[in-house]
Amino acid sequence: LYSAGITLATQQGIGIAAGEFKELLDSGNGGSGFSFADLAADRAGIQFVTVATTSESGAQQLQQNLGVSNREDDFFPDVSGLVEGLSEEQFRQQFGSTESQRYRKQLALIDQRIARLPVY
Repeated sequence: LYSAGITLATQQGIGIAAGEFKELLDSGNGGSGFSFADLAADRAGIQFVTVATTSESGAQQLQQNLGVSNREDDFFPDVSGLVEGLSEEQFRQQFGSTESQRYRKQLALIDQRIARLPVY
């Protein structure tokens, strides 16, 4: 929801960066840990608002699709198997940085799951 709001107020890239920044903060001391499931929620919110606001036809199609079925799993991706709760050190060991190929592969997996959702 926050990412959707940020995307509406700014450009899509800032919404994505804000979600990543929040997860990196969460990986620090006292945080809940870096979560790819949270990033999936952020990216799903960005996709939702992008489809809803890019064109009138896209908005109408989204409304139609939601009218047929508005179950959460029609617009929210499956997060099973996504890594959660990584400390900063664990994140660095497993992914290096948000620029690494391994990290980008995780984002691509999330984006694929979102693209397969019925409402999109």
